[in-house]
Amino acid sequence: MDPVQYEKIADQLMQFRCKLPKDDHLTCKQAQGEVYRMKNQIDRLLFRLDKLASLDNRGWIR
Repeated sequence: MDPVQYEKIADQLMQFRCKLPKDDHLTCKQAQGEVYRMKNQIDRLLFRLDKLASLDNRGWIR
């Protein structure tokens, strides 16, 4: 994949993460937990995407 594509995917994920509501705007504990888990999953996905882009840059992915 082209490095620009990795950047676009990461940018879209970060934009989506920023649009999630803040904890103080949520009154329901269940909603707070869901948003927390979603943000955590996005962070983990961004980390893995960065690792994959690094491997691709080294030529380890065809």
